[in-house]
Amino acid sequence: MCDPASEQTDDFLRRLDLASPLAQRVLEVVNSIPLGRVASYGQVAAMAGAPRAARYVGNCMRHLPPNLNAPWHRVLRRNGEIARRPGAERQKERLRAEGVAVNGNRVSMSRFQWIPSTSSKIHKRASPWLRARRVSRGPAQP
Repeated sequence: MCDPASEQTDDFLRRLDLASPLAQRVLEVVNSIPLGRVASYGQVAAMAGAPRAARYVGNCMRHLPPNLNAPWHRVLRRNGEIARRPGAERQKERLRAEGVAVNGNRVSMSRFQWIPSTSSKIHKRASPWLRARRVSRGPAQP
């Protein structure tokens, strides 16, 4: 018997080629964003090792099938704005449920942006991005 959710995932993987090394790294980074924290499309791209692939990250997030359970709602524009698209209200609801303050259509990146620990392999891959942005570690993150 065929599982419709499995077929949907297989079709998505074929269309977006989530089997590619970059797509796998993007999903690894997105799945690493902790509860109550957010990251920008560009930040995810840089942490995946492709700093100029922010649009690719956006396409990955837009086409994720629901059964993958990736925290797509934690990825925002670099200014903290929630993209205006179908599902934006659901994204706000999920962020608020995790304790992220959403004011209008925006999240304070200075308050909620995720900066991985210096010991993580994601941080090591993103080190040039972090240096270029002069991002401080700030207070301890949950």
